[in-house]
Amino acid sequence: MKETYGVMVYQEDVIKIAHHFGGLDMGEGDVLRRAISGKYRRHNAQPNPFTPSQTP
Repeated sequence: MKETYGVMVYQEDVIKIAHHFGGLDMGEGDVLRRAISGKYRRHNAQPNPFTPSQTP
């Protein structure tokens, strides 16, 4: 990643880093990339402990 001064610009860079430094295979790196991207996260999967309760 010399061209970008160490900044991961493309999502594929996450896969390469996970493979090289983390020892993950490319498929596992892709799972990590998807988890980081947050595209499939559910916003209300867990209650936020910092918001007031809705119960009276």
